Amino acid sequence: MKLVSASQMQVIDKRAQTDYLIPLAAIFEQAGYKVALEVKKILQDKKGSKISIVAGSGNNAIDSLVAARYLHDWDLAVKVFVLSSITEVKADMQPYTATLQELGVETVFFDDEHVWDRFSISLRMSDIIVDGILGTGFKDTLSERYEKAIHIINLLPVKTVSVDIPSGCHADTGDVPTSAVKADVTLCLCLPKYCLFLAPANAYVGELRVLEINIPKKLLSMHANAELITPELVRSLLPERSPHMHKYQAGKASILAGNSGMIGACYLAATACMRIGAGIVDVFTMQAVYNALAVKLTESLLYPVSEAEPEVALTKFIASANTAKSVLVGPGLGNNACTKAFVAHILSKLNVPLVLDADALSALSNYQDMARQYSSELVITPHTGEFSRLINVKASVIETNKIEYATNFATANKTIVVLKGSVTIIALPDGEIFINNAPLPGMASAGMGDVLAGMITGLIAQGLSAKAACIVGVYLHTQTARFLAERGLAIGLLASDLAQSIPLALADFTKSSH
Repeated sequence: MKLVSASQMQVIDKRAQTDYLIPLAAIFEQAGYKVALEVKKILQDKKGSKISIVAGSGNNAIDSLVAARYLHDWDLAVKVFVLSSITEVKADMQPYTATLQELGVETVFFDDEHVWDRFSISLRMSDIIVDGILGTGFKDTLSERYEKAIHIINLLPVKTVSVDIPSGCHADTGDVPTSAVKADVTLCLCLPKYCLFLAPANAYVGELRVLEINIPKKLLSMHANAELITPELVRSLLPERSPHMHKYQAGKASILAGNSGMIGACYLAATACMRIGAGIVDVFTMQAVYNALAVKLTESLLYPVSEAEPEVALTKFIASANTAKSVLVGPGLGNNACTKAFVAHILSKLNVPLVLDADALSALSNYQDMARQYSSELVITPHTGEFSRLINVKASVIETNKIEYATNFATANKTIVVLKGSVTIIALPDGEIFINNAPLPGMASAGMGDVLAGMITGLIAQGLSAKAACIVGVYLHTQTARFLAERGLAIGLLASDLAQSIPLALADFTKSSH
């Protein structure tokens, strides 16, 4: 499912008018008609149902006013509240309010404070409220009037339908700077906007329905560079596995991970790499934890690494890694001078797809020029805190616009960024974006990121491109957690539970497609 930003949607609207000669009025007309049809369906075609439409002053308001006209024509009891005085109504909106008044649709303007009582009573007595207050143009805090209207809507036990996006949400970032309409259903026009899948706005969406309108699909595909990760997309990318395949054909991965106090990170990453299907995994770990890991990683080939100079310490690792199909560096390696030296050496010596996670990311901030010049595909898998240290921007600021920060880094550094969180953003060097919207509270547990890094590495080892491996890995990571949650393991889920359950969840996922 393709997604668009507010600015991309504006370009699409303008080009529909200039390049395809579709009048703006025709776009409003079809959008309003489609909204009216969905509202009618939600009401189950009950004649005489009471509908309150709350309109702001932008394009969303016009869509809602057109919907009001159709609903009135279909013998539904429609009342329209325009959140401005009659003298404040914008010129492009005036013909639509005038038409409603001419047809006998009760249209109420906020000319004095007494309207609020009428507003509250009418909405309380409605069967449905249509929110057409604000759309993709909203960027600041709410006006006092809009905030009060939204507060009243949210207090009432009446089904609420938002047009395009819930009013009060920032279309691109998912931010809710003041408050937002808590919709039961959001009727998204043309293509979904980013905010419908980003926190905290995604908590206000309710059921999402996408309404196609008269915009040419070619135009949409030209300007929509983001995509929601869906089961269908993931199934189309899964690696094929021949019954005659041997372990080297299944793919070799090399991992450099683990240090004192952090053997779990190495264990989880290596286990996930094997459990997702890599045929053979070479694991290199620091000498101090070699014996402890040797007991746990019985299916991997395990090699000790000293804290000597990289040219000496990493001789065997570099040889192994350059014969592998994918390499992972970082989980539990330690945030120290040795790790920094290792990362610089690895970036200069390897020519295979490389995944950097955890402590390797801290080192990367010193070597971004080397990352840009890396000879193969490079993937980084930070959570917001790690990304904050990498780009020197506060995590709280990144959270307000994850897509922009991830995309800027990916394009500037020729790197695939997997920015982890309840909603994970995958940003590619060419500007393409993929979003995984699958928040699961049970995944708020230590070690989950190590598992994801191992999964992505294992998928690349099996022949997937780094892009495809990130899409599949991110999705199956949360899908495995969901598989376990459905079987009673939700809160209290451990990363090791998830890593060990990947094959069962994958089998369940592939079976469900048949």
